[in-house]
Amino acid sequence: MLAGRGIVSYSAAQLWMLREGKSSIEPLRLAELVIEFGEAVEQIPGLWDEYCTGLLNDQEFSERLEQIVTFMESWPLGRKEKSSHS
Repeated sequence: MLAGRGIVSYSAAQLWMLREGKSSIEPLRLAELVIEFGEAVEQIPGLWDEYCTGLLNDQEFSERLEQIVTFMESWPLGRKEKSSHS
């Protein structure tokens, strides 16, 4: 399963680079970045389940969700770089 995730992540990263016109970075690092983002996304349903079942209070839920969102917003492949053509 992990190998499949790696292959999918690598492919997604390559497509992203082509779409965004980015220069190439080390393929394994690129795949790691995509896997890290996927893992952050995968935390959200579990977090919601913990909240709905009472394992987390409002503050704990908000804090953990904020951590996930902050990570996602700071994710290097998702940042828009200013174009030098503007």
